Amino acid sequence: MKLYKYSIVPIVLGMILGRMAEESLQQALLLYDNSLGAIFKSFLSRPISIVLILFILLSVAYPIYAERKKRNVIEEST
Repeated sequence: MKLYKYSIVPIVLGMILGRMAEESLQQALLLYDNSLGAIFKSFLSRPISIVLILFILLSVAYPIYAERKKRNVIEEST
């Protein structure tokens, strides 16, 4: 991990939240008769879920956009 400069915090957080997410997924599958489509349909029908998904998409897309914009500015200046 030190070789690739990974922080230990996200790994520990993933280990803790991963178990909780797995248990919640199992509960949801039991409630919806093993139908992932029904789970996603139920999840996407709530406004707060849509807002959270938009925030996640923005938090992933913005750094990519900013890096490309920065790279284009550097290329134009040379």
